[in-house]
Amino acid sequence: MVEVTQALAFMEQQYAQFVALAHDGRTPYRWQFRLMRYVAQEGRWPDRISVPTASGKTSVIDIHVFLNAMVGLAEDESRKEHEILSCLPLRLIPRRLALTVNRRSLVDDQFDEADELCGKIHTSESMIHYKEGLKLRAGVHDGLPHTDKPSVMNVVELRGGLAYQRDWRYYPQTCAVICATPDMFGSRLLFRGYGTSRTMRSMEAGLLAYDTVLVADEAHLSRQLLETAQQVDRIESMADYPLSEYVSPLQVVETTATPASEGAKRTSVEIEQEDLTVDTSLADRLCKPKSVVLDCTSATEKEEIQKIVDICVGMIQNQESGEYGETGNGVVGCIVNTVKKAKQVAKELSTQLKKAGISRPVASYIGPMRAYDKKKILTAMRDAMSLDASPESPCCIIGTQTLEVGVDVDFTTLITELAPASALVQRAGRVNRRGLNPQGDMYVFGVEGKRLTAKTAAPYDERDLDKALAWLEKLPRTDSELPNMSAWSVRQSILQGNYVPAEKPRRLLFQRLEPWDAENLSSTDEQLSADLRLPGLQQGSADLNLWLRDDLADDSPDIGVVVRDLPQDTNVAIALLEETEPENEELFPLRNQEQAAKLKASLEGGAIRAFLYRASNEEGQRVLPLGAADANRPDSYDGRIKTGDVIVLDASVKMFTELSSEGEVVMLDLDGKSMAKDVYNACALGKMVRYYKEADGHDGIKTAFTQAYALVNNIGDFTAEQQEQMNRDLQLICTPASEMSSDSFADANTLVLNRIMYEEDETGCKTWWVVVSLHASNSGSESDQEILSAKAKEYELLLGGPHRQEEGHQDHVAARAEALARMVGFDDDMVENLRIAGEYHDEGKIDARFQTLLYQGRKPQGQRKFRAKSRFSSRAWEQQFRNQCQLRGWRHEQRSVAEFVLACETETELRQLPEYRRQLIERLIGTSHGHGRSTFEHGTDYLLPESGGASRAQAPALNNIADDLFESGGWEALIDRTNQRYGFWGVSYMEALLRAADITCSKEGL
Repeated sequence: MVEVTQALAFMEQQYAQFVALAHDGRTPYRWQFRLMRYVAQEGRWPDRISVPTASGKTSVIDIHVFLNAMVGLAEDESRKEHEILSCLPLRLIPRRLALTVNRRSLVDDQFDEADELCGKIHTSESMIHYKEGLKLRAGVHDGLPHTDKPSVMNVVELRGGLAYQRDWRYYPQTCAVICATPDMFGSRLLFRGYGTSRTMRSMEAGLLAYDTVLVADEAHLSRQLLETAQQVDRIESMADYPLSEYVSPLQVVETTATPASEGAKRTSVEIEQEDLTVDTSLADRLCKPKSVVLDCTSATEKEEIQKIVDICVGMIQNQESGEYGETGNGVVGCIVNTVKKAKQVAKELSTQLKKAGISRPVASYIGPMRAYDKKKILTAMRDAMSLDASPESPCCIIGTQTLEVGVDVDFTTLITELAPASALVQRAGRVNRRGLNPQGDMYVFGVEGKRLTAKTAAPYDERDLDKALAWLEKLPRTDSELPNMSAWSVRQSILQGNYVPAEKPRRLLFQRLEPWDAENLSSTDEQLSADLRLPGLQQGSADLNLWLRDDLADDSPDIGVVVRDLPQDTNVAIALLEETEPENEELFPLRNQEQAAKLKASLEGGAIRAFLYRASNEEGQRVLPLGAADANRPDSYDGRIKTGDVIVLDASVKMFTELSSEGEVVMLDLDGKSMAKDVYNACALGKMVRYYKEADGHDGIKTAFTQAYALVNNIGDFTAEQQEQMNRDLQLICTPASEMSSDSFADANTLVLNRIMYEEDETGCKTWWVVVSLHASNSGSESDQEILSAKAKEYELLLGGPHRQEEGHQDHVAARAEALARMVGFDDDMVENLRIAGEYHDEGKIDARFQTLLYQGRKPQGQRKFRAKSRFSSRAWEQQFRNQCQLRGWRHEQRSVAEFVLACETETELRQLPEYRRQLIERLIGTSHGHGRSTFEHGTDYLLPESGGASRAQAPALNNIADDLFESGGWEALIDRTNQRYGFWGVSYMEALLRAADITCSKEGL
């Protein structure tokens, strides 16, 4: 057996190779080697990563992905890695990395970094070895034909104002990197995911609580989230049989460049003095001096702004004279504390530069931008800082707090307003970031002490600014006897007891999550009385802010705004938006509650045409008309705009300000006078919207729309000829697609028509709207998971299951659930529990009404086989049939539980199962679609009517079982017992495995 030291040496060599391939020959720093080695040797991450800004903290992404690849290679007994690494506890390393930071822009940057790595792994021949490792770790050996080719790695971004990405939760065995704001991660961990439907909340909570490591970047900004996340393992350990025996519970790592004090003794990875003799490029980044010139003597805000402008002009003139030689283009940075000041500085600076004869522009990074536009801004910034920058590139970049941590920029000089010490440390990290110049300079301006009040200090506390000044004076000095804010100087100052002063806590006490809190939160599908809201109270479900936010007074929303070209007919617009959920790159984030209130007031004025997209609502009810479109607004809308919501504005709305002379880049500005373009087709992956006005002519396209509309509104299956005609029509409709991010639409052999509709003007002239995609699968749709097959219409997906000769969906789900359970390390009994649950999870679909639905209205005759799924050419018909047959609100999995209990009375193998195992299997079956996690809405009579073939006269034993479970409290008692036995998150994790097996089999038509 290979010794641990040899195994770790092998891991270091492989890690160096991985980083070199992923980052153009880069060599990892020594602290990064130590971090990787620690995780590999311990099978878990350290409690803290304490390294300065610009030290490469995003390397945690590389380390996570690399280690998961090595786990896969080591588990393959035919490979050399299996023998070399068998002495290391690699199997315990979590599959999911969740990165949180309380800065939306930095979430975007972390996502871009992970997404770029994912792209290289999938496409680069040189990384095929590591791709194979990830594939081995994610491979499900279930004996089924895998028609779907899932990614070997999932990258997810979760923040307010972003469309929600779902695939990560359907592949629990796959390596994933999840980039999120604290609210978005924390709400999901606590069963209340913002923007997540009720039925999916428990699935996300279970997956984030197990086989996941949370790395909280800038942890001093998210102390309450850390406290909450650290309690999950404690609460789960109180269960009778916690899952930690099989799967690693949530690990929590805090990272910060500004540790305030030592605190409790924890495992930590840091940069050591000896590292800098080897990592010379890191030494340049951390050790080159950054002198601080302080000027806090301004009597007024106007005077302070003028001083900032004057020093900016002087520094820009220096750079224009070539002072910085060959080391860079000498871009000056300017960070102020409010958008208002940033606009004032930008305006005055542009005027002064024009007078000085300097033609290079001033760039602003000051407001909410969509990622689509942000990429253009970042490209311009990086061009300005390159050695071969164009003469038209910006000479100065002005920003607010976004530039502190949100953008990877490198200024030669930084002019900044006074801010809390931790913010100044972050801002200093933007000066001479790459260490290319001998030193960097910072100029810090503020008002004089006696004029420092709550108003002049806003948005900060004046006491935090006083503490920052005192801390600066105690820093080590440069050769010119100025405070030195280099990262290493700050670290040495900390070692001498001059800790970076923490900002004043914005709440008196942090809240500790307790088991009774978890019990209440874990009831995800039912409306509990504890969660009911009184009108007018700004209170969320169970008030999540108590466990997530450092500032209870901060009700800043996580809300987005999107711009779309929309039909004039409100009903058609709603239908279009239901089909085209907002895409990540097209959303503008709302900055604060003041901006949200201002937007809401504008909407209530009635002059603006807008819609609300609320992903947490049920399907078909996620889009609500607002403003000028609110004539059809349903009574269910409570008048509140909540975290996770998206406001959709018509493209004619003027609420934006241009940030580029060409008007191509805009920011959200409620006082703005410009419009923003609809960029959905440029951002959507594999989907597009087309519209066509008959008045514009082109008979061929008109005919294509008309024929497609006629086909899709016929009830029944398409013939092969009709399907071919549909494809030709769709290709013609999609031909003018120059703005598409993918050119494959016009050449696609098979296109899928998601929706087609039209509206008429007063003259009767039609405008057609169509939504087309490249694939049929819609795994995010809950009704689709229940009834729709991903295969072609002529393919019959049978139910299968216990004692049926034909193999079907239940058999496939059972096989996949068994394989998933075995992959994550469950013992034989637990694996068998998941297999049996999969075998019975859809048994309730034998209901006669449900089979008639799946046979599309044709009543079964003779010994017709039970179907599990079907396809419908008309969703409207399917919904109408459900209503007619009292299937609205009826849950097939509720009957599945009763059928399983009945089988336990008659089947010898099931009858021999211990009661606790039967109870777990019953729970897994009953919650297999996210319902029934506390109780079911309906009792026996609604569940088993005569029309379903199982009335009291037709199936007395089944009705007796249903009475015990759903009329006498049996189900509620079972839920309580399984929660206590396996933990609130533990049982949710097992539910997630079964549901993932079900959803992926449905996606693949199995």
